[in-house]
Amino acid sequence: MAPVDLQWLEEAGLLGGPRKIRCPQCFQKLDLSLFPYFTRTACPGCGAEVMVPAVFAGFELYELLHESARSRIYRARDAILQRDIALKVATMPDWNEYYRESFALLASVEHPGILWIYTAGDCGNFTYGALQLMEQRSLGSNPKLRENQGIGKLLGHSIPLWEALRMLRERGVTHSDICPANLFCDQRGAFRLANFRPLGSEWPLPLENWRYRSPEALREGIFTPESDTFSLAVVSYELFSGHYPFGEVANSMQLLERQQLPVTALTDLNPLINRKLSQRLLAALAPEPAARPTPEELAAAIRRALAELLQNFK
Repeated sequence: MAPVDLQWLEEAGLLGGPRKIRCPQCFQKLDLSLFPYFTRTACPGCGAEVMVPAVFAGFELYELLHESARSRIYRARDAILQRDIALKVATMPDWNEYYRESFALLASVEHPGILWIYTAGDCGNFTYGALQLMEQRSLGSNPKLRENQGIGKLLGHSIPLWEALRMLRERGVTHSDICPANLFCDQRGAFRLANFRPLGSEWPLPLENWRYRSPEALREGIFTPESDTFSLAVVSYELFSGHYPFGEVANSMQLLERQQLPVTALTDLNPLINRKLSQRLLAALAPEPAARPTPEELAAAIRRALAELLQNFK
């Protein structure tokens, strides 16, 4: 029997393998057909540890990385291209169309600050997408990612996010759900945006991400480039200071009230941040969308702050 992580695919008759694979160390062919999925064994040739994969849609699955109410993400491998990937699979057929649109949108906006998608498709009643594997997973699932990087790296790694937002703005695309759970981190600490909400989508947003939404998104469900700017400003504020800008809030109504109040300057929380960047980020958190600076202005302010920081430490 498959482990709990895979039973839903086995019950749907979509799980293949284990089959013959090559040892990643000595490349000896191994027949793992007698071993349960997701167990580990030693290669008889070189002794290296080998994970027994399951096979779905032609991809070898090795480990469950993340699960939500509507999807699961597995550490997987494209056996043909010999590439490690993150395979995201919709668990509810009613959401297949949502993920098809989301994957197509992701494929249309290639940028160093946006997660790559290699391919997508359907297997049985489930839609899947083969995504870039980010070893450090999401900022939401691993909050220590911030603690493990100094402010200089955080500033530098945030610039591609703001540049990606500029590109999206030029193309008339909104992300509509920027939050730590949708920011993935690679081994170098660089962040990439993921999980785009389809354009003009009427699909409900995840309830757990409300703390990062703009006032207009909370009140009227309106998502614009300016609301993306607000959301990324909240994330950036947290990255640079270690504090959520609106304090302890229990619900969206309380958050709307707090968003109308002045926010503590970043310079008061982190003296390594210069005054101009602090002012720009506070402006990006303005309740009125028209008062928020553009992504280009935020990226420029971060670059100047980073240059000043490096100059001070020479």
